[in-house]
Amino acid sequence: MDKKLKKNIIYNGLYQIFIVLLPIITIPYISRIFNRTSIGIYGYTCSITNIFIYISYFGIESYGSREIAFVKSSKDKRNQTFWELWIMQFIMTIVSSGLFIIVNYFLFYKYFNTLMLWQIMICFSFTQVSWFFIGIEEFDKVVLRNTILRSSLTVLIFIFIKEEHQLNRYVFLNVLVYLVGNLGLLFSLKKYILKPIFKMSNVIIHLKKSLWFFIPSITTVLFVSLDKTLLGIFSNIENVAFYEQSQKILNIAVGLINSVGMVLLPRMSFYISENKMEEFIKMFNISLKACITVGFYFVAGIISVSPLFSSWFFGRNFEGVGFYMQILAVIAFTRPLRGILTNALFIPLKQERFVVKLSNIILIFMITGNVLLDTHFGIYGAIISLLTVELISTWYLFYKMTIQLPELNMKEIINYLLINLGASIITVTIVLIMSNYLRKSIITTVILGIIATIIFLIVSLLLKNEIVWNYVYKMNIFLNNKLKQRG
Repeated sequence: MDKKLKKNIIYNGLYQIFIVLLPIITIPYISRIFNRTSIGIYGYTCSITNIFIYISYFGIESYGSREIAFVKSSKDKRNQTFWELWIMQFIMTIVSSGLFIIVNYFLFYKYFNTLMLWQIMICFSFTQVSWFFIGIEEFDKVVLRNTILRSSLTVLIFIFIKEEHQLNRYVFLNVLVYLVGNLGLLFSLKKYILKPIFKMSNVIIHLKKSLWFFIPSITTVLFVSLDKTLLGIFSNIENVAFYEQSQKILNIAVGLINSVGMVLLPRMSFYISENKMEEFIKMFNISLKACITVGFYFVAGIISVSPLFSSWFFGRNFEGVGFYMQILAVIAFTRPLRGILTNALFIPLKQERFVVKLSNIILIFMITGNVLLDTHFGIYGAIISLLTVELISTWYLFYKMTIQLPELNMKEIINYLLINLGASIITVTIVLIMSNYLRKSIITTVILGIIATIIFLIVSLLLKNEIVWNYVYKMNIFLNNKLKQRG
């Protein structure tokens, strides 16, 4: 893995984490300002909005970055491709905005005022151009600017949100954060993009091709958001609040590992276009193992510390969230693994049709499960439906991987899965036993998190985890070099 790719993975990872961390930083505060109903309304309306945001993107996050990666060496081709893709995005933003108003007026009128604030986000979704920077593998120049802007706006939440009735103000600040972050990226384009040059015929072609990326992307967001919407329809808003809160921390883990998949997409597409299959397989093998290790680490950590963590983090209004977090922890492994398989394998190999078919099947099963179970079992129905679909779809993608890449040593990968599963089980068992003798506080949560990390690393080393051994080896070389320099 060359230095530029490593740097981009780090920067993109930091950027994705920051996008997730922004609301996470405010959760303890917001959970104590708003009641369960308000938090439920926020999660419910946000889940509806996310669906229309992705309609406006129309698959451009994956398709756009891949197309830019194909032409990044030619400034003229890159410029024309960008404008054609951006016009496509602008057209779909108009379509999505119109649909959002109509649907909300007829189906979700009860929360119409709150949803109209979210409408601003949809109207300006064409300003989201991170796909371009992913395509040219340049992220470091924009991360610092967006970090400063988003941090400043986070402070505004603590300044302006003081009362329980200020939910709409809170929604508006979240919309403002989104806009400022996007504008920061948009203004950075002037260094890379020239005056508009495009052909409308190419825009139409991009629309047709992007459809195959839009379907799995909208299915993914429906998979993530529609369950909350259906839970609100068939159960109640308070259940949505608990369901929403239980996934906040999980989304950090998912966002971190998924960022690696998004960075790998253009590089893997480049390898395929250059017919460098040996490099492709080597990179995929390393990425897959790293995803498995980090995924199991997060699962172990979340299960271990959730009971202590949730009690002080979410406040008294949300007692019991820790238990839901433990049940849903497996998502921190399955979703990133699916992301790596999709973005680093199937899309670069132009297997969009397979991804689309699988996405549609996943969506149908999820909707069916929620409709049948939410009415009778509430939040537990949503959890059962989610976990069932997560596990089955991940297993099937993994199975298809063995067919697509027969060159992979599957015995080695299965053994690698078992090694990480073993490390996770041992970590969880020891830490949960210790937690029974400790008081619930921030300090004990941090201590248990550190202990869980140490145990996982030690067990992984004893079980000869390749990724962990390489990491420790490189850290040892780095520290020795630093000591020599000081000496």
